[in-house]
Amino acid sequence: MSHTPHPVRMKFLDLVSEVRRGELDNQTRDRIKAIPGWKSHKEMTAIKTWAERVEMSGLTDDQLMMYEMRNRALRRLAGNVLTGEQEPLIYDVSALLDKLPDHDISQYSLGQLTLPADNIYIDFGSEVLFKIDAESGLFFEGAYVSQTDIPGNDASYFSVRLVCGDVDLEEAWERPLGQTLERTSNMILAEFDGTKTVAHAFSTDFTFQHFNADAAVRSKPGVIVSTLDAVARSMIYLGTNGLDLEIGCHDGASKDDLEAFLGGDETAAGSLTSAGFPPVNFVGRNLGKIDQLEEPDFDRDHTTFKI
Repeated sequence: MSHTPHPVRMKFLDLVSEVRRGELDNQTRDRIKAIPGWKSHKEMTAIKTWAERVEMSGLTDDQLMMYEMRNRALRRLAGNVLTGEQEPLIYDVSALLDKLPDHDISQYSLGQLTLPADNIYIDFGSEVLFKIDAESGLFFEGAYVSQTDIPGNDASYFSVRLVCGDVDLEEAWERPLGQTLERTSNMILAEFDGTKTVAHAFSTDFTFQHFNADAAVRSKPGVIVSTLDAVARSMIYLGTNGLDLEIGCHDGASKDDLEAFLGGDETAAGSLTSAGFPPVNFVGRNLGKIDQLEEPDFDRDHTTFKI
């Protein structure tokens, strides 16, 4: 089955929204036609408001504003990695995760880590590994990672945003748009400060992030920490020498476009991305078990850092 990374699915959700809003306009016109006689502006407004409330699944104005704000943030994050350029910014670590060591990294600092790019998306693949709970059907499917330099310091700072997948996403075509916004706009923010340890990011009180995620997601700190741990280990691996990467696309991509991209065609990456199959770095497919992840150290391993 073809896997759709979160950045691509943000475009899918835009399409769902467009279709659902078009259907809403049709429903409004049909309801107006069904009412005999002349309709005042007040009546027309009331009919349209009724239809919008149904489509928004009873969300209050404040809730709708919050979900739309979250989705705008998610679209910006997706846009940062869907550049259509030759260098893929999506890293599929599904083959890497089982090969990473499980030794304690909580006292590591990531301050001297440098990732391959300032904005990347770490994708856990098609398998549901970090289920939030059995009832909601939501799971953490990956993370957007942004890297910035700390002024006056050699250290780097990382913001990590875990994003949710929905096992019932295909139902978005049929259910009210408000329910889809509610299910797909959750994200958990963690900060890996270059001056603090990984444990500091793990100890964040996620329950206060009501602007980022709903209570059902925020109330699972164990799952959040397990997911962040996998992200942190993947980040450490991506900052080392001799990465095992295979550039390609998920199933369903045009073979001609993929061959052209791999052959150096500068326009092919944009064509693949526009079609919903952006180039991806598949990480760790040819690796054996990794025995140790060293704490990032500029002096020891300076060739992995940007200068």
